[in-house]
Amino acid sequence: KGEAQVTYLDVNKRGLIDLVTFKKAIKAQTVLVTIIYVNNEIGTIQPIKNIGKYLKEINKKRKRPIYFHTDATQAINYLDCRVNNLNVDLLSLTGHKINAPKGIGALYVREGVKIIRQMDGGGQEKGLRSGTENVPYIVGIGKALQLTEEDKIKKAKKVALLRDRLIKGVLQIPGVSLTGDKLVRSPHIASFLVDGVEGEAMILALSELGIIASTGSACSAADLAPSHVLTALGIPPEKSHGSLRFSLGKETTPGEIDLVIKVLPGIIKNLRVMAPKF
Repeated sequence: KGEAQVTYLDVNKRGLIDLVTFKKAIKAQTVLVTIIYVNNEIGTIQPIKNIGKYLKEINKKRKRPIYFHTDATQAINYLDCRVNNLNVDLLSLTGHKINAPKGIGALYVREGVKIIRQMDGGGQEKGLRSGTENVPYIVGIGKALQLTEEDKIKKAKKVALLRDRLIKGVLQIPGVSLTGDKLVRSPHIASFLVDGVEGEAMILALSELGIIASTGSACSAADLAPSHVLTALGIPPEKSHGSLRFSLGKETTPGEIDLVIKVLPGIIKNLRVMAPKF
């Protein structure tokens, strides 16, 4: 009582779930499907719209519907997040990815979906979460969402061109490979594996030149364990420790991309020379 049975789906080497395997995982007692829209480390985009369409169809034959949730935190800035287009019942996002104040997020809940409150207390948030609402931050995320929708496709194409420029340049370096799907990836994420170099050493060297990057996802910046995302792709720990991730923004310029392409080969070469030989 009070426990839930959870099924975890594997991904392929590009970070994509298999739709056939997904459909086989649906059981008579399944009540919720939750899948991230864009992976925050490798940028792979999951087929949320197709999954939502499939669930919508099978729900017509079920007594108990399956609710569909997606984490759109990395998608909200560049991809279509209109809930009716995606066929989702719940969609979560965070504000700082779209220039709203840090510390505010949002959860879309389709009408008719029943959720249980997280904490008891007052009657705020229609009885779902007690505590005084942070009105300025709520206004901030509302305005940020409004601005995000303006020329979204045009802005996404601009960032994608810079991403491709970065990927092409970085892949010229020997011993560097791309992680994630080559085509089905978010416009703003470029992630690599660098042979013979620790990711931490690379981001420190880049930081000294004013270039901010990460090794793995920003959510696990203080964790020295191998990335669980790269492990899921079948990448061994000794290789995943050489991960390097760049996150582009709408204000990123071609000159900034060219600077990375210019300095990174030398950084990697120097670090490989200094690396211990076994």
